[in-house]
Amino acid sequence: SLKVKNIFADIVQKNQTIESEINPLIFKHKMNLQPYLLKGIGDSFFLASWQQYFYEDRDLITGLLASLRIGLYLPTASQRNNFMETVLKIPLGYDAAWGIPFGGSIELDLGPFAGAGISADCITFFEDLLPRYIKTDMRQTDLFTSEKVLSLLHPGFKESFSAYVSAHTLEKNFLGTIAYQYNKQNESDITICNPLYVNLIAQTAELLESWTAHNLIFIAQGNTSLQNIDILYNAFFKLGFHGMRSIVGNSFGFQITCSF
Repeated sequence: SLKVKNIFADIVQKNQTIESEINPLIFKHKMNLQPYLLKGIGDSFFLASWQQYFYEDRDLITGLLASLRIGLYLPTASQRNNFMETVLKIPLGYDAAWGIPFGGSIELDLGPFAGAGISADCITFFEDLLPRYIKTDMRQTDLFTSEKVLSLLHPGFKESFSAYVSAHTLEKNFLGTIAYQYNKQNESDITICNPLYVNLIAQTAELLESWTAHNLIFIAQGNTSLQNIDILYNAFFKLGFHGMRSIVGNSFGFQITCSF
C-alpha cells in the first residue's frame, strides 16, 4: 500500500513560454495536485533452494553452511501500469516484467558461539511491451511526462549483496546478527514503438537510470519446541543510511515459522 498526500508543484524558473510549451495543463504558476493511493498485492516469486552443512575440524572454523537458490519472478502486482498515471511513479512491482531470481550464500561457524557469512541474490528481468508515459522533451521531468506511447522496456539487472556476523548460544536456540546490505538496480533500456518520438530523448528519463541503497540490519532469532511443533521466530530492524536515486528509510518486522 502506497499513499501520497499533500502534493504541491511550483515553478523554479519563471519562464512562461517554456513551461506552457512542455506541459500546458500542469505548469500554471502554482498548482495543488490530488492525493492518491496505490493498494494491492505486489510482485511475487517461486523459489527453490538447496543447502548443505559441512563439518570442519579446525581451530577457528568448525563448520560451513553452503546454499543455492533459483526461481521464477512473477508479475502479480494488481496495479501493474497504473502507477504511471501518478505524480510519483513508484510501482508495486516491475511493471509486468517476468524474471529469474538466483543467488547463494556461505556461512561459517567460528567456534561454538560465533559465525560469519556472505550472501548474494540477483534478478535478471525479461523485456515487455506496454503503453508507457515517456519523455518527449529534454526539459521535462519524470514527474510530469504527458505522452503515453507503446514501448519496449528491458529492466536492468538487480543485485543484492550482504555480509554479516552473528553470535549465538551453544545450542543455537538464540542468535543475534548484524548485517550490511548493498542493493543496486542497473540501468534500464526503453525502445519507443512510434516514429513520432525519439528514443534518445526517452532514454534520458531518470527512472531508467541505475540506483543504489545501503542498509544495516539487526536481527534477533530464536527457536523452541512445543510437543511435536518446532517454532522459529525472529525480529529485525533495518537502518537505511545511504542511497543514490533511491528512497532509504528505517523499517522493522517479525516472523514466526511453525514446523510440524
